[in-house]
Amino acid sequence: MATRKKTAAKSRRPADPPILNQAEELLTKVLNAVPQSPPQFLYHYTSLEVTQKILEGKNIRLSHAQYSNDSEEGAHAIKLIYESLENKLKRSRTRTAQFYRSVKKSFKQKLRDFNPYVFCLSSGNSAPKEERADKLSQWRGYARDGEGAALEFRFKEISNLVMLLNRRRRTARLRINKIYYEPQVQKQLLNAILTEFSRREWKKEPDNTRNQYVEDTVQALLFMLPLCKHPGFREESEWRLIVTTPNFELVEHDARNSTITPHINFSKLLERAGLQNESVTKAINRIVIGPSQNRELSKRSFAMQLSNLKLDRQIKIAASEIPYRKSR
Repeated sequence: MATRKKTAAKSRRPADPPILNQAEELLTKVLNAVPQSPPQFLYHYTSLEVTQKILEGKNIRLSHAQYSNDSEEGAHAIKLIYESLENKLKRSRTRTAQFYRSVKKSFKQKLRDFNPYVFCLSSGNSAPKEERADKLSQWRGYARDGEGAALEFRFKEISNLVMLLNRRRRTARLRINKIYYEPQVQKQLLNAILTEFSRREWKKEPDNTRNQYVEDTVQALLFMLPLCKHPGFREESEWRLIVTTPNFELVEHDARNSTITPHINFSKLLERAGLQNESVTKAINRIVIGPSQNRELSKRSFAMQLSNLKLDRQIKIAASEIPYRKSR
């Protein structure tokens, strides 16, 4: 009898909350079909000023994706999505054509209010291993033409932070994912998303279930927008930390490069989730100083700062070995 009571009590213990909803399950299933090949390290190239702020504030900023260096950010993926929907409509019978028309209509409506925030990193996979934290194109494009720094993040630590935040479910949904540049792969992923729910008995389902199929498909398509970039950016080998459903009060604004840029502080996400003891700086493995004329001076200054912040045992520091002379 005692055994029965114990078993009953055990069965009444509340289960852990579900980690994924249907849209997230669909997205995960589709993306997992394409090998991710997570790297050991990811690199964020930026200015010395921003590097200092990250170290001192134990924080990174996720900026609105439309304010990136890609002037057509999102437009490339939107075009592919509409092309995929049109192709599906042309080949569909009445049963599935209604589904695709509903998806197209809902996608157009939801697109207006879709606000993805991203923190951009490079895996450096297009370069030899020893050069992945020392790429001249990245120094020129993102680190003040060589006068900045590259922060080397441990992929595993970043992933663990994302997992912790998503489990709490008190904050916006996050994902860390590689960027897809090849049009063939992009079309393959979009086609898989569009096909998943259309295979089901569309006409036989009740209205609320059919509507949910449409909305789950649209949410998965929206998340693909910051993951599909023009092939011309292929060399960046980019990965992104992405927030797609932020609470409005988490969004802050900063004047930068003649515009006001919306962003979200990662530290605020941790705080909102009750993870104040966690910090993104725990994921930093090394700082590489850019190939400027003052690289050795900057290296010594950062070594002192790391010591003052009690981060010198955790974070290593190095200088670029590229013999680069900045053009004037």
